[in-house]
Amino acid sequence: MATMKDIIQSPLLLALVIGGLLYISAFSLVYLKKAYDHCLELGITRKELSNVIKSSLIFSVVPSLSIVVGLFVLIAVLGSVWAWWRLSVIGSL
Repeated sequence: MATMKDIIQSPLLLALVIGGLLYISAFSLVYLKKAYDHCLELGITRKELSNVIKSSLIFSVVPSLSIVVGLFVLIAVLGSVWAWWRLSVIGSL
């Protein structure tokens, strides 16, 4: 019978988490490209778009610092793979 530690450290779980994160990243990048192109069609300048992207990155990264602290706390309990999935995807919802 598999223990929790075996499941947490399984290569299948790692592959599923990586697959999920790649899917979500690709989905985000596709829609970023679509939105960027649509903004250019609407006549918004590249400089304005650059400023919006920079401010959005700052607004997204700074609050994430507390999530990184939570990641390190959960790694001790859940293992690195599950904590990574929990905070990167499920926590974002």
